[in-house]
Amino acid sequence: MSTEPRAAIIGYGDAYAGFEEPKPPLTLAARAIRAAVEDAGLEPDDVRGQGLLTARRPAADHRPQWNNILGSYLNLAPTYSTEVTMHSAGAISMIEHASTAVRDGVVDYVVCAGADAAASLGAYPHIASRESKYTNYTEFAGTMDVHPEFEYPYGVIMPAAFAMGARRQMHELGHTAEDFALASVICRDWGVDFPHATLGHKGRLSVDDVLDSPMIASPLRLFNIMPLGPGGSGGAFIVTSVERARELGVEPVYVYGYGSRSTHEYLTPRANSPYWPERGNLVDSGMVDAAERAFAMTDRDVDDIDLIETDAGTSNAVPLLLEQLGFCEPGEGGQFIREGHLDPDGGDIAFNTDGGALTAGQTGVSLYVDRIIECIRQLRGEALGRQAPDVETGLVYGLGGPLYACSTVAILGNTN
Repeated sequence: MSTEPRAAIIGYGDAYAGFEEPKPPLTLAARAIRAAVEDAGLEPDDVRGQGLLTARRPAADHRPQWNNILGSYLNLAPTYSTEVTMHSAGAISMIEHASTAVRDGVVDYVVCAGADAAASLGAYPHIASRESKYTNYTEFAGTMDVHPEFEYPYGVIMPAAFAMGARRQMHELGHTAEDFALASVICRDWGVDFPHATLGHKGRLSVDDVLDSPMIASPLRLFNIMPLGPGGSGGAFIVTSVERARELGVEPVYVYGYGSRSTHEYLTPRANSPYWPERGNLVDSGMVDAAERAFAMTDRDVDDIDLIETDAGTSNAVPLLLEQLGFCEPGEGGQFIREGHLDPDGGDIAFNTDGGALTAGQTGVSLYVDRIIECIRQLRGEALGRQAPDVETGLVYGLGGPLYACSTVAILGNTN
């Protein structure tokens, strides 16, 4: 535990593309990086020969060594560089790796970036025969993270895998369909003012709207599942040491702590993993350990968190993550939401302030970088949509893979 931050984020940038004018991930990432360098008050030469970390390679550009391709495209010639993958949640682990590198003096700066445009370009857009635009989440991710031999042939697709977990939450923790619906409503309430939110123009939801929407995989309905969109998004941020940030005279966003845990791959091995306290467990997750590791690095605890940004691609994840990240006891996640803690008006925790994946949407694997960028915006008081008042400490959580295969947590703040 430390009262001192681990590192500092001194600049950030973003880039978006619509369905009418799609842009490839490489372009989006390059624009975001250039904006981040300018925002940090640096010159391009300051970050050349330094660090470059990228999140999971885009679904819209699956060329191997995408990290190297991006570095070459921008002539960065990094000396510390890799793609960070814990499923897509590795985007948040970039904060951990970058902080370690600058603390140890490996490099002075680390550029962290991610982008995707699968919603508008489909997968493998550089192969003409595969050009297509996805129409929904099931088409995009339906087979991405299901076992090709033991699951997919029997009809298991991603929404069904998460629905199994939702059913177990209802059985073991007392969560209800109404709890899941209210989580969707809250994310819509936060996201209607975000200019790039895929569903923002649809207006607010009611619990009945969610419960009346088409069933996708019981108990998950259409409005319990994130939409695809916008057409593309990219984000970048620059990490340096706290000491260097002071020398530069900037007001950074500080990195207080981080943690991660990868527990399984695919639904079938999850049910047999020795990590779980009992065989067949579909409710416990590695986010408990990831959060404990992050909070153990700082003198802050859950009572200090006034901002949460998470991808939460299905709304049943919301009560579960509130419990397992430590904001309430097991079985009390639904009650926590119903008590209004996450409400835009009167709540004590700002939650998914751009609407999160459930309203802002999923352009592809860049939705995790999007959450980091939104957290930085809020902590700097520069929200594109609704600005949460008086936020000082934020928690970013990423879940990757089926039923929380990978969990990554970062705790950020604007005070030292």
